[in-house]
Amino acid sequence: PAGREGTSPTPRRRRRRRGEEEEMKLKQLEGLLGGLTQFSDPKVELEQYATGPHIASRMLYTAENSFDDISGKVVADFGCGCGTLAVASALLDAEHVTGIDIDLQSLELAQENATDLELDIDLIQCDIKNLNLKGLLVDTVVMNPPFGTKRKGADMEFLSMGLKVAAQAVYSLHKTSTREYIKKAALRNCNAISAEVLCELRYDLPRTYRFHKQKELDIAVDLWRFVPQARDERAS
Repeated sequence: PAGREGTSPTPRRRRRRRGEEEEMKLKQLEGLLGGLTQFSDPKVELEQYATGPHIASRMLYTAENSFDDISGKVVADFGCGCGTLAVASALLDAEHVTGIDIDLQSLELAQENATDLELDIDLIQCDIKNLNLKGLLVDTVVMNPPFGTKRKGADMEFLSMGLKVAAQAVYSLHKTSTREYIKKAALRNCNAISAEVLCELRYDLPRTYRFHKQKELDIAVDLWRFVPQARDERAS
């Protein structure tokens, strides 16, 4: 019939096309993160493990696509290491990105990765317990913290500080085996008003240290979204 060529696509076709476009964006993000320089000599005492491009891309993509927590927002990456989550935030159009790590060599790698992709990321060398952002108001904190296997409680130090700093949300990875503990601690002790596991992911950890017996270790991890109390309701 006349005019058929000019008809609009059906809602189902539009949804499918939108889904295909989103899948392409996710693959592009994962591809860019896969090209980042990673640790050549990781420090076991800091539990330095690279955040793989598969997990990192899905973590940040979920934060943006499901919750609008990245684009146009001020984002901080705690324990940024080589800068994977900071870079992903910048690629997803965060307004301002700051990476924080105690290790100078990691920050040098993060700077190299940001420069290679022509991204503007601020980097701070600091122990997370002593963090002072000097008036910088952060919307969203993203992090892959130490699991606390080498220094007990390290994971909760990161989470506690994240919930003090973030105005909007904290995204963090924790071992699935610690799920109940993490939820209770976040709600009781860390200013969280909600703590939700968004999905369970598989952390394919390549043999990184001499004490690792297997070539690769598959660890179940939870992707969490924590919502902090409003700033004016927090204890000083």
